Amino acid sequence: KDGNKMNNCLNNLEWCTQSENTIHAFATGLMKPRYGEENKAAKLCENQVRQIKSLLKEGLSQHIVADMFSVNKGTIFNIKHGNTWAHLNAHDLITDSSIKIKYH
Repeated sequence: KDGNKMNNCLNNLEWCTQSENTIHAFATGLMKPRYGEENKAAKLCENQVRQIKSLLKEGLSQHIVADMFSVNKGTIFNIKHGNTWAHLNAHDLITDSSIKIKYH
């Protein structure tokens, strides 16, 4: 309850599911969210996402960008709509139009 793992007094313990325990850990600061490359499920690095956002801003279709980076179109959709990688702000985008990416 108090977030102190060493405090095993009966009044500090409670039964809960793993999900409830995880929610509690985030709420008390025992766990912190992992963004970007720190997330173990990340398929792309931050530089690639900056390139993707820039290419989308230039008007390339999500389908073409997905093929360029060998990822699912849903991954590009989520980046475009801020569902993922939202911590990368607009000022972080690459504005160099000479980006060279090998198209598969």
